[in-house]
Amino acid sequence: MNRYENFRENGWKSFNDDPIFQGDAPTAKVTSYFVKRTRIDDNGGSDPPKEYDYDIVMSTEWLKERLDKTIQYTRKWNPSREYDLIVLQDYIYNQLIKGGYKKGLISKKEFAILSPNKKK
Repeated sequence: MNRYENFRENGWKSFNDDPIFQGDAPTAKVTSYFVKRTRIDDNGGSDPPKEYDYDIVMSTEWLKERLDKTIQYTRKWNPSREYDLIVLQDYIYNQLIKGGYKKGLISKKEFAILSPNKKK
């Protein structure tokens, strides 16, 4: 792997007979299939984190009741849903209830997770 990276950075030296200073020559265009190359100015190749607006105010009792029912009746568990429910449970029990708050702020995504499904 180091051989490919070294050739990518210093490959120009093997193709030119006349001396070229390192700052004057472009880097060789060699694709390394072993190391993912990313641009320096992006976020390391990962997607930027999503920002959520916490603008829905709900009572703590309703949040606690709906969270318990949601956890009880959830049939399909995937890692992202587990994470969302664990974070929501931590927020409701450790911050709202232990803090003595009567209402809490949640996002639209969290409200969609907790709200009961409408059956037609």
